[in-house]
Amino acid sequence: MNAVLFLPQASLDRWLDEGHVDMGNDALIFTADHASFPAVSAVHFTQLVDGQDTQKLVGKVKAVEALRLSGAEVSLGAVVLGESAYQTEDGFMLTVPLPERASARPASKPAANASGQEADLLAQFILDKLS
Repeated sequence: MNAVLFLPQASLDRWLDEGHVDMGNDALIFTADHASFPAVSAVHFTQLVDGQDTQKLVGKVKAVEALRLSGAEVSLGAVVLGESAYQTEDGFMLTVPLPERASARPASKPAANASGQEADLLAQFILDKLS
């Protein structure tokens, strides 16, 4: 099973400077083991600056290309979609494999805990790659 993880540009820049990763062919490549993961330019919608959030984008991550195809104007740190303006955080969406234990959740645990558990597993995945 795969998951999509948002990697902020600031984190990517730090990892690049420290030599932990390289970027190439639309992929993030970890230098330690040469593991490669697809990377798509994306933005995280952090707040509404003007207008109404009729599409409920605040807090979500969207691919830049998909936004442009829907008529949005995308610039560094901002997106204007229709009559609404948003502050955004630039970065990439990475497709990474979830460990098997993420999908083997006991039936007694509520589904609401699944996203937190997956976030923890994704964070551990990245930490494992950087160590």
